[in-house]
This record gives sequence, structure tokens and C-alpha cells, in this order.
Amino acid sequence: MPQGYGGQLTLKTLAEQLAVSPFHLQRTYKRVTGHSPAVQLQRVRLQAARELLADPSVSMAEAGAAIGFRSPSHFAVWFRQETGLSPTEYRERHESGQPKEEQR
Repeated sequence: MPQGYGGQLTLKTLAEQLAVSPFHLQRTYKRVTGHSPAVQLQRVRLQAARELLADPSVSMAEAGAAIGFRSPSHFAVWFRQETGLSPTEYRERHESGQPKEEQR
């Protein structure tokens, strides 16, 4: 399972690790990638959630906890907002070979 998603990750923490100011990190990251570090973190977490949900031996609660959610209900709400599907719907589609996400 992925590790490290449960810790507090802030722009300030990242900037301190890189020995730059948070403002500089945010501005530079956005200029280079076209999006903020927060958006990238959400993308990484979502990809990890998809991989975990594809494994039927991992429960929904375990998948949510592995990517940093303390509550399965918060994970389910977040996942639905990001994909248009509940974690259960995503898993069912994955298992049946249907498209994994709704078009938005």
C-alpha cells in the first residue's frame, strides 16, 4: 500500500525542505507545470486511490486510510467529487471491465 499520504503536507513544509520560500515554490511550480502543488497532490492521491480500489483485497476503508483520509465517508465524498463515481461504483466498473469514470 502507498505510504506517506497521511502526514500533514503543506506548501510551507515542502518549501522548507527545498530551502525556498513558499511563495517562490508555488509560483515556480505553477509556471513550470501549469498547476499548483495542491492540484498535483490531489492527482497523485487519486491515482493511488484508483490502484487500491482495483485490488479487491483492499477494503474501501483501507484504501481511504492509505491515501490520508481518516474517515471512509470523507474518502467516498472526495472520490465521488473527483471521479463522478463512488468508490464502490468504481470498483464494480473496474471488475466488469466497464469505463472507470463518468464523463464530466
